[in-house]
Amino acid sequence: MKVSRDRSDANRRALVEAARRLFRQHGFAGVTVGEIAQAAGLTHGAFYSHFATKRDIEAEAIASMIAKAAEDWRAVVAANPEAPLPAIIAGYLAFDHTSEGDVGCAFAALGSELARASDDVRAAAAKALPLQLDLLASLFPHDAPEVRRSRAMAVYAGLVGAATMAKALDDTELVQELVAATTRRLLGG
Repeated sequence: MKVSRDRSDANRRALVEAARRLFRQHGFAGVTVGEIAQAAGLTHGAFYSHFATKRDIEAEAIASMIAKAAEDWRAVVAANPEAPLPAIIAGYLAFDHTSEGDVGCAFAALGSELARASDDVRAAAAKALPLQLDLLASLFPHDAPEVRRSRAMAVYAGLVGAATMAKALDDTELVQELVAATTRRLLGG
């Protein structure tokens, strides 16, 4: 039986959302096509009707994670018009980027795996990253354009680095110190 275009689109979205959650929790290597299909409530065949390889869904999932994070940041900015950067920093550093939910940063959750991922997966991340960088750069309206972009990159790298380190440490006091120091530095203190 032929699947309608709407149903097909919904199935693809379900596969990508399932992949985002599973990759964030278990990494690329820790997830199979079968697990993605099962989490989406679909079959292997349904997976392969949308993606030729697992690598294809890795690339789409990464781009989708970054786009979702940028969307979440736009909501934070809208909710905190007087102090958007501190709100983004606080929210980002308070969050477990490998949680079961469909939120969090692709780079904090999968950064080391992305470094070893295929060229097309890394290219998908690089293509999507400006969604977040441009939003961060917009928070520095009084700086020259090249300074805004540089500051945005530094903030983003600081956030990812701090979140990655915090996730790796089991010392609560050290994590709190790391988060506080990162926040101060990213806010210019």
